[in-house]
Amino acid sequence: MSKAPTFTFMPLGGVGEIGMNLALYGYGSGKGRRFIMIDCGVSFAGPDLPGIDLITPDISYIEKRRDKLDGIVITHAHEDHIGALLTLWPHLQAPVYISAFAQALLEAKNPSDQVFHAIDFQRFEPRAPFSVGDFTLTAVPVSHSIPESHSLMIEAGDRRVVHTGDWKLDAEPIIGEPTSLADFKAFRDAGPVDAVMGDSTNAMRDGESPTEAEVGKALAKVINEAEQRICVTLFSSNMARIKSILDAARDAGRTVVLAGRALQRVIGVGVDLGILTDLPPIEDMRSFDRIARNKALILLTGSQGEERAALSRTAEHDHPHLSLTRGDTVVFSSRIIPGNERGVLRIMNKLAATGIKIITDADAPIHVSGHPRRGELVHLYSALKPTTVVPVHGEARHMNAHAKLAKEHGYGATIVNDGDILEIRADGAEIVDGIEQGFYVKDGNLLTLPGDSGVYERRTLADVGVITIALGLSAAGKLVSDIEVIVDGLPDQLDDEDADSYVLTATSQALRALPMARRRDVDAVSESLRKSVRGKVREAWGKRPVVHVHALLIDKGAT
Repeated sequence: MSKAPTFTFMPLGGVGEIGMNLALYGYGSGKGRRFIMIDCGVSFAGPDLPGIDLITPDISYIEKRRDKLDGIVITHAHEDHIGALLTLWPHLQAPVYISAFAQALLEAKNPSDQVFHAIDFQRFEPRAPFSVGDFTLTAVPVSHSIPESHSLMIEAGDRRVVHTGDWKLDAEPIIGEPTSLADFKAFRDAGPVDAVMGDSTNAMRDGESPTEAEVGKALAKVINEAEQRICVTLFSSNMARIKSILDAARDAGRTVVLAGRALQRVIGVGVDLGILTDLPPIEDMRSFDRIARNKALILLTGSQGEERAALSRTAEHDHPHLSLTRGDTVVFSSRIIPGNERGVLRIMNKLAATGIKIITDADAPIHVSGHPRRGELVHLYSALKPTTVVPVHGEARHMNAHAKLAKEHGYGATIVNDGDILEIRADGAEIVDGIEQGFYVKDGNLLTLPGDSGVYERRTLADVGVITIALGLSAAGKLVSDIEVIVDGLPDQLDDEDADSYVLTATSQALRALPMARRRDVDAVSESLRKSVRGKVREAWGKRPVVHVHALLIDKGAT
């Protein structure tokens, strides 16, 4: 007798962390279970992963079952929801269901990418149900900080859930439709809602978010009052914010200078799709010097302290086209993502030292998050009346706060981790199975597990440096070549001696201390010298460098 089909939710990324969002929904029983994937995002590596470009979810679970993956659905075009698609799609090769804006932005970023052109893109329309395998989905427009963001109503068998994606309530979103609680209520009126997989990013913040229109008015005031050049840095994907700034520049009679490829791409897509209209004059960076100081507005990337972004290079006086002087203003219309504080403060200090005025959201209401605060979450619960709430899109503290809030208002709540398999039932949800879930790293052209990438060894090398020693020995154990030493990443001086000389001396002393009989085994010599030199350097420096010794048998006939 076959088992009854069940409905499961399995996050592979984006739970217990900000970024790297990827979730699987499954329906069926046993080996007949079919899947859809929601989003395919990246995270960005910090200093703990040197040399790594991007981090993606580990998709090995669904890759082994890719013949059962009926489609990938993208909720919106932020990198933490779409940024891994071109990297991971060749391992999955399922149709991709996507909005017009998300597809256009992906193409603008990767115009000649062979993977992009190989994907079977399927366009969905707001509020129009579409089928992906055994699932019926309806994409509902919601307010967020990028156009065409959607929550997904998902149905399979008797189960009905809402995957909120990134959203907030905003009566005046500048671009796109406001989130309509009526859409969620209509879904609830059609039948019980078993679960909500909900955005937890701002679950620790009370109240409700200000509107994007309020931010636009505050920015217009700041821009209008600036006496000289004004720079505005922001998240390049925030089209509503970009529109507010461009409108304010036009009304203030300022010419806009764009700095940063990401901004150029987003604005280009916005113009092509008719989202951005009635623009002020926009000039290339090379026209910067020809614009009067009180008529220039520079819109630039680098709000998170990225070292090679336009803002950082301008603050360091290292930009080939842009420069700021005393009396100019820099506006940070963004929040600092946790982990980026040091880079942002470095830039602010450089700007302040030049006599440049800095304005952040601590000085004026010039930024608002695209995620719901606690009051907005409660409004969503009231519209949907779900049996259970499953917090996603947040670190553990955000998810715990979200779960607690749901319980306080009479709803069930279930905390999951990446790799958990959650069965959604009419009376609640239960973790029934799971896998050990990790992540991949994009290292140049390679996609691999971090342990296979060499990144942990790189981190060690960055901490303590490396010493390479090469020497030749005869079969009798006599030194028959010069000892060659290369020192990288160590202090120039050790015990008041040049580091190269110090290591050379330590190597020679260690070799002389070895009995001649032992010196006939080049492997034993290499290991003995490695330990000895590492110990001597530690005495002088206090740290243990990586030491490589290559003792080579050069003259087997020497005696």
